[in-house]
Amino acid sequence: MSRKKIRKLPVFLAIVVIIIVAFGVMVKWNSGYSENVSGNLNAFNSLKNAVLYGGNVELTSDDINSLFANYLKEPVKRGPITIKNIYTGFKNNEAEVKIPISYKNINFLVSSQGKVSLNDNYIIYTPDYFKVGLITVPKSLVLNKLKAANNDKLKVENGSLCISTSQLPVKINSFAIKSGKLVVGVDKLKINLNNSNLADIREKLVNAAENLNANEKSEVENVIKYIDNNPNSQNIVQDVKNKLGNVSSTEVKNIVNQINSQQNNNAGGSNQNQSGSGTKKVDSALASKVSGQLAAAAGSLSDGGARAVISEMQSQLASGNINSGAVVAQYRALSQYQKLLVQAAIAKNVNMQEAEELKSQFGI
Repeated sequence: MSRKKIRKLPVFLAIVVIIIVAFGVMVKWNSGYSENVSGNLNAFNSLKNAVLYGGNVELTSDDINSLFANYLKEPVKRGPITIKNIYTGFKNNEAEVKIPISYKNINFLVSSQGKVSLNDNYIIYTPDYFKVGLITVPKSLVLNKLKAANNDKLKVENGSLCISTSQLPVKINSFAIKSGKLVVGVDKLKINLNNSNLADIREKLVNAAENLNANEKSEVENVIKYIDNNPNSQNIVQDVKNKLGNVSSTEVKNIVNQINSQQNNNAGGSNQNQSGSGTKKVDSALASKVSGQLAAAAGSLSDGGARAVISEMQSQLASGNINSGAVVAQYRALSQYQKLLVQAAIAKNVNMQEAEELKSQFGI
């Protein structure tokens, strides 16, 4: 090798080192998000109110980040990759997503920005870019990797991620970013408690009231008001039946008989579910992890029906035997609103990995 080439070699090596260091800094760059997120339940409360009355829910980036903070209590590990959390923001009516991860103990920030919409029961995310640090990763590379994992919850179509809304505890009818907020349209809860067609019963009471004397008409109208004001009361079916007990009208008595028939059918279905499900042994490691978390979840609920479901899960884990049919029967007997309460309490108090295991064990 000539002396001239030997003199140039250190300069070349220095340039290579600088390029490698710069690339490493760009890949590991993790600025642009804040980890100071409060874990409040304001977003859950907004959703619950929307489910009860219908309408739009406006969620700020802080609201959404608090939902993730409640759900991702601890980092989620997937092989050599650890997902530390998920952070969102809004820019030019598009969504920004930042996911700090570690790979073999090296920290990275994965980010993306894109448009969101709702189409045919799927939330559609059309990305503008994907980045690791400051390095842009080809969209086709990321989407093809995700496409290989297509399932009923997530699929890739026409360059967009399609996320099914069927797994949500609420029915949504719109999903868009407006003026720096995520605006979600939520369908009003349909009154259908404990597998009884309460809306049908209410309609029959309205029709029956037209043919009653003044005193009985007043009693029935009060019952109708009670249904309207307490659609999510745990014992509303039994309460309605009791309140109608003094009405002598044959038409009203037929309605009471209908309620009795529905309650008997529900009880028979629950017994069948429980007897046919059998029991299985509890995973002791899971039981020890979630015992305190489920206790906290149950303690956070004031609704007796929702709390009873979580308490039953806790009791079965403590007993050493799981009868998932009993839990599923209790859960199915809840209103959609109460189911949302159960989901929210578990998301708030149980770590994500354990929550997935509980879903697998109990089927809810």
